[in-house]
Amino acid sequence: MYGWLSPKFSLDIFIGLAVGLILSGIIILISRLIKKPEKFDERQMIARGKAYKISLVTLVVYLMVCLLCRNLNFYWAHFDIQIYFGLLIAFAVFEFIAIVSGAKMGFNRSIKWNKISIIELYLGSCFLFLESLFLHFVTGVPFVYRELLTFLALLVAAAIVFAVLATTITVRLSKDKKETL
Repeated sequence: MYGWLSPKFSLDIFIGLAVGLILSGIIILISRLIKKPEKFDERQMIARGKAYKISLVTLVVYLMVCLLCRNLNFYWAHFDIQIYFGLLIAFAVFEFIAIVSGAKMGFNRSIKWNKISIIELYLGSCFLFLESLFLHFVTGVPFVYRELLTFLALLVAAAIVFAVLATTITVRLSKDKKETL
């Protein structure tokens, strides 16, 4: 049995996400102390509200489909990996809608490093997921084990999501730049 199917592995994933959220919170807190928080106009607030709503509905529908599949004894991935797929899909839906509608960044988006840092964050996340995928693949962890998708499939999906988001925000920023000229 592979170590990634053990409860300890799921606990490790949860602890990693918790530490990531805590570090993100600390970074956000420090950045808010250093600079003013971004302000969104009414149009952006409405667009972000719609993005939150669509993201939540996407997550709920996805979880209902997963539970239906589980009740019908149709298993395509380990249940905790299915939940992470749902969270990844909901995150991707929110970010994509926010970027496309122009509600990703507020009034402070004129600061050049804000634009660059978001793209670097997405591309860096994509690179880290691909690096982790490579390291797991080299150690012999398969993509499919006992006819279920493994953690590697989640890494591939996350890398694709972050690459698409980086591309989307780059296209949006170039479109905004052309409109201002």
